[in-house]
Amino acid sequence: MKNSNEKLTILVNSCDAYKDLWQPFFILLKKYWQGPLPEIVLNTESEKFSFDGLDIRCVNSNERFYGKRLKNALRNVRTPYVLLLLDDFFIRKEVNTDRLYRTIEYMDSDSRIACFNFEKRTGAVSEKYSGYVTLPAVCDYKLNMQAALWRKTDLDDLWKDKESPWDWEVYGNLRTYFSDRKFYYLAPDRESPIDYGKKAGLTWGVVRGKWCRDDVVPLFEKENISVDFSHRGFFQPQDEEPRTGRPKVIKKQLYSAGAAFVIKDIAYSVVYRRFMKLFGKDTGSYTDYLKRKYNK
Repeated sequence: MKNSNEKLTILVNSCDAYKDLWQPFFILLKKYWQGPLPEIVLNTESEKFSFDGLDIRCVNSNERFYGKRLKNALRNVRTPYVLLLLDDFFIRKEVNTDRLYRTIEYMDSDSRIACFNFEKRTGAVSEKYSGYVTLPAVCDYKLNMQAALWRKTDLDDLWKDKESPWDWEVYGNLRTYFSDRKFYYLAPDRESPIDYGKKAGLTWGVVRGKWCRDDVVPLFEKENISVDFSHRGFFQPQDEEPRTGRPKVIKKQLYSAGAAFVIKDIAYSVVYRRFMKLFGKDTGSYTDYLKRKYNK
């Protein structure tokens, strides 16, 4: 498979407060990446970092909002695609770069593909792209911060300056209802080309700013990586914040918006569009109408 590093940048999103994660993160990235690594952009506030043998460019921004910082980092990316990673995605076995570069070829062949996300989801099995599924237009968490190969322009367009990652996963997701962009996820029976320890229902890496003992201690011992765990301590179940009704409210809003979109789509297509065709005017689909409306 052709090496596509000239088209790819690894974007590592972090912050100065998490700089103690960078050494183990880049040790493992360098060890397990198969072949030459592409340029790496480290998105943080003010700290600088380098690692022998890696091409790391620190993009610094003291913007208060996460969305603004991320969009600033994307402006500093010089390639059409980014591999989106977080600072606690500690890679633990060889990255299947052949599969990764193959997804770049897929995206080259279809400009409407926004991303290939390496989280496992259920959906319609793709006949064209083996091992991936597509998600329905209206569904939750079509956008998330898991490892994914993104078209840089689409990732930038989907973020708003003042959004946090949690806002983006909900309200950014609503914006995909009005888009013709395609989002592919890993099929449930396939392994990710990038294994950073994520398993459904389990915590890993860092949780609420503290180390997940069951994950990182055996991993770092195996890899002979020395870390001062006392700096941030270990996550305990009692550290979990009490749950509130906010997630339920957000989910209700999400589904309400989805239902409204479907109803309006049917009304527009079945009634208004057919009526206008009687006068020789094709208004296009409801999605076309929304694009005209929001792009004024």
